[in-house]
Amino acid sequence: GKFSKYFKCLPDSKSEELNTTNFYTPQDLEEIQWPPVINETRKRSKLCENFYENVIKIQNEMGMVFHNKEMSLQDLKWAVYILVSRVLTVQRGDGEGTQAKVLIPGIDMINHDSKR
Repeated sequence: GKFSKYFKCLPDSKSEELNTTNFYTPQDLEEIQWPPVINETRKRSKLCENFYENVIKIQNEMGMVFHNKEMSLQDLKWAVYILVSRVLTVQRGDGEGTQAKVLIPGIDMINHDSKR
């Protein structure tokens, strides 16, 4: 599709590039010894787990799959990581100063490895 080349540049859900705390084991997370990071990571993990249990798992059971593949909790954490690590906040052109969070293919690559 239109964005297939962009999607191919993203790390897959099993990539070693996923080195954010979202993918740390509980033991690795504790070694950070910085409560704000530990608490934020646990909060985001809990949100993912709750969303998975209450929405994704039910959709999988109902046969509502994406590209003929059921979504796993790891897939959901990957999607959250991609958004959180690449999203930009921009001003809307509504004259009211409101903001929107957007993914801009290409621009988001500035902070990421360009070897792909």
